[in-house]
Amino acid sequence: MAGDRSDHGAFVLAQAWVWLDAPNPATTTTVPSILVEPFELISKAPAASAISQGLSYDLVNKLFSLKNIVVKADGASSARDSLYVLQGTVLMDGETLRSSARLVRRSDGAVVWAENYYDDIGKETVFKIQSDVAGSIATSVARPLAVIGERQSASPIY
Repeated sequence: MAGDRSDHGAFVLAQAWVWLDAPNPATTTTVPSILVEPFELISKAPAASAISQGLSYDLVNKLFSLKNIVVKADGASSARDSLYVLQGTVLMDGETLRSSARLVRRSDGAVVWAENYYDDIGKETVFKIQSDVAGSIATSVARPLAVIGERQSASPIY
C-alpha cells in the first residue's frame, strides 16, 4: 500500500509540473516574443568581430529590461515559438563600422523594421559603440513590438 501512495504522489507532481510548464494562451498570445540571433560578421577586422560577438548579448540585456516583451536568446527551440526574430550584420571599412539590424515576423518572413548604424571606431571604444548600438536598436524595436502587444491584448482570446 505504501508503494501505491508514493506512485500516486509522483503522478500528481508530474501532472502539476506539466500544468505549470504549459503555455498559457492568455499570456503567450498577448505578449510579443523576440528571438535575438547572433549578429553575422561580414568583415575580418578584429574590432568588428568583438562588436559582432557582444552585440547580441547587449541586445538581450537591453530588451530584457523593457516591459511586455519576452526576449529569447539563440537556440532552435526558442526560434520555433518566437513571434519575431532580430537579425543583424556587422561590417567594417577602415575605421567606419556599419551595424545593420532588422526585425522579421516569423509567420510570413515580413521585415517589420530595419535600420543601419554607422560609427567611427577611432573615436569611441568598442564597448561604448556596442552599448550605444544595442540601446538604439532596443529602443527602436520596442516601439513596433509594444504596438503589436497592445493590438493583441485588445482583441478577445477564444
